[in-house]
Amino acid sequence: MSNYNRWDRQVFRECGPAVAFVEVESPDGIPGIGTAFHVGDGIYVTARHVVDGQKILGVNHVVEVPPQQNVSGRLDEVGDDSRRRQLPFTGPFFHPNPNIDIACFTLTWYPPTEIELGFHCKELPYGNYDFLLDECLIMGFPPVPFSREPILVATLGEVNACVKRYDHVFDHYIVSSMARGGFSGGPAIVRFNESLPVGAGTMALGLVTESLGKNNEPVELGFMTILTAEPIHECIEHNRNKLFNKQAGL
Repeated sequence: MSNYNRWDRQVFRECGPAVAFVEVESPDGIPGIGTAFHVGDGIYVTARHVVDGQKILGVNHVVEVPPQQNVSGRLDEVGDDSRRRQLPFTGPFFHPNPNIDIACFTLTWYPPTEIELGFHCKELPYGNYDFLLDECLIMGFPPVPFSREPILVATLGEVNACVKRYDHVFDHYIVSSMARGGFSGGPAIVRFNESLPVGAGTMALGLVTESLGKNNEPVELGFMTILTAEPIHECIEHNRNKLFNKQAGL
């Protein structure tokens, strides 16, 4: 397989336009950044701690949509400013369990590309361990020193373990990629069926939530953790009416 046609590069080209960075400001005026991604119908998901209690300054897309994906012509209907910087149209809304690090919101403009969410992994023969040692593509916006603007960073890692936490009701994956601030809310994508084309055979295993560490160690020394897709589905379904409230004119 040529370097250009590797599945991870293909997925980045196809899914990168669906990933956005979220600029926020804390009540103390401290700026911050996180990641969100489009899962369809203008719905974006991110980590709750990225937006909860924060002032959202803007949601920005930086990767252009390939011409062949712009089948609806929607990109020609809006200007670059509308695509690059928006405020949520509805939301953010949260998972009904306040301890679950998931949030969702909608945008007025969204790219024609989306990232398919995984399924409830408990239905698999070996549960979440079916993905053990699978290669995982993670995208997000960790701040890069000396960069003039946020850039989409892609990294590959292996799924090393499935952790059943004593402080959480959902399983988390441990991925070998280095944890960095700004990846929070980003998608972790696996190729679950190599017999299918890349676009059809990949899915978001979940989203990046936190770095598991101890004793206030630097984020980079902790384990990058991926919250499974199940609570993302729950968050969207719990808030579906509110997500589309303004759009429905209710």
